[in-house]
Amino acid sequence: APSRGTVNELALTSGIAFHTVTSCDLANRAFQCEATVVIGGSPHEFYVSRSAVYVWAIESWSGRQVSSMVYRIPVGGAPPTALRVRGTPFNHFSFLEADGALQVVVANRTGSDESQYDPAIAVSLLRVGLRRFGNGSTRAPESSYSSLLNCESGGVENRFIDQYLLVSCARMPTDTVPGATSTVSVSRWAAPSPVEIETPLLVSRIEPLGTHAVLAGPSRGDTPDL
Repeated sequence: APSRGTVNELALTSGIAFHTVTSCDLANRAFQCEATVVIGGSPHEFYVSRSAVYVWAIESWSGRQVSSMVYRIPVGGAPPTALRVRGTPFNHFSFLEADGALQVVVANRTGSDESQYDPAIAVSLLRVGLRRFGNGSTRAPESSYSSLLNCESGGVENRFIDQYLLVSCARMPTDTVPGATSTVSVSRWAAPSPVEIETPLLVSRIEPLGTHAVLAGPSRGDTPDL
């Protein structure tokens, strides 16, 4: 059956892409579908909550600063919105929609390589109320960002678990420091005040175990597959 679409054009970025959310009534024999399409920037990462689909698109790189746009496309058919932001998320685990706000772990790094293994990574938590989303002409205020930790090298893993946010920064083994180690930042995402914990392994995964967290990865200089 043909779908009925709504196209919303927000503030465009340097790259053009069509971001589409399609909803279909599975109980209807006609299998009628509706689609919402946003014409915006090329996607870097996306996240699906219970109420909306979020698309993070990069606009430009300028040294350590990355200018981005995050689009919010409601799953119920409401008009999409957008907000200008900075930095880049690491993966879909970097996102959490809760308490009427969007939380995103973002990084600003030197160079134009999008790899999560870039050196000199400054990791922050963006926490912004959903009411701030609009037509994409406004930017999230600097007060929305909370510094978590700085990583000189290695991979970064992140995970929201219950009321907490865990971010790990792994340090690769060297000739002078043969053992793999990681610094793990732990904080309440609603009011970040990070506490750093040193671990004797190269954290490559953070998994929930109920309301607790499990850190996994190689140690003693083993070659990791991050």
